[in-house]
Amino acid sequence: MIKENENQQKKFKILTWKSFYILNRILNPIYFVNELFGQRVPKVLYLDKKFSGRLSFTERTHVPCPYCHTIHPSSKWNSVNNTSLGNWYGLYCDTCGRIIPCIRNWMSLIFLIMTFPIWIWFAKSLKKKWLLRQEERFSKPIKFRPPNFVWWLNGIQVGITYFVLYTLLKIYAFHEPFFIIKMKGLVGSILLGLLWGYLMKKALLRKLNRKSIN
Repeated sequence: MIKENENQQKKFKILTWKSFYILNRILNPIYFVNELFGQRVPKVLYLDKKFSGRLSFTERTHVPCPYCHTIHPSSKWNSVNNTSLGNWYGLYCDTCGRIIPCIRNWMSLIFLIMTFPIWIWFAKSLKKKWLLRQEERFSKPIKFRPPNFVWWLNGIQVGITYFVLYTLLKIYAFHEPFFIIKMKGLVGSILLGLLWGYLMKKALLRKLNRKSIN
């Protein structure tokens, strides 16, 4: 076990809550949207040192299972396999059938505490159904390739980011009271964000089509 840990430290950079990537996912309120749709980040990530500069961050990251010690490519949970969303309880390990622990965004934590009286009554039954669904999802062949661009999720993130920054500007720069900030501003920001996401999707498709022609 000691030699195995030494080999892992040589091959991988171990990312925990102290790393910028994971800490940003905990503190940045924008990622509440991701967790709302079940896009999760494990408490521990392995970053491959060998391919630094040659592969993207996503392609270099791996997810270790703390129970069976299997090291999964993080691309296992992506839109190509239809496994990037719906991971509300954590990431499912298809080797041992247990749940890999994930971090929780602070806004998600507040949301769970506030809605606790509602979901607590269905928690056990929903988790059983979720586990059965994971077995079904991971029984299909897994494709290990970069994920597709989820335009609507990125659009919602951009919209909320714009709304938060604009709200802070109105409060601190123009001294506008917080209580008059209207929810229609949030709806409008999300719609603009969705438009941005859709246009980005179209631009990426054009780029890919040009590459395939060349």
